[in-house]
Amino acid sequence: MAGYLWADADFGLLAFLILDGLGAAAAFAAGRALASGWNPAWRIVPSAAALAAAVQFLHYALFQEDLLSIHYYLVGLVLLLAAAWIALRRCDRDRWRRNTPGPSNGPA
Repeated sequence: MAGYLWADADFGLLAFLILDGLGAAAAFAAGRALASGWNPAWRIVPSAAALAAAVQFLHYALFQEDLLSIHYYLVGLVLLLAAAWIALRRCDRDRWRRNTPGPSNGPA
């Protein structure tokens, strides 16, 4: 998988796990924030794109990887979009469950 998901460098896997893991956590938080504000789902795309650019810059600044590598930017973008989408759907589902009358919520 080296070379496809992370850079083929000395600390490529470590950089991928740390920086993209932190980026995914930030994307998850952004997805929850967008869902709690009743924002439309398409808004996760610009926020994930900005986060992916920030993660790509951190890869460049901390581990001397390529800054303008479109391949690794797209890998990070897909990972961050997935994390934000999961958070958005999970928050929407939980909010829907709380607001829908049923046996666990008591009488309407």
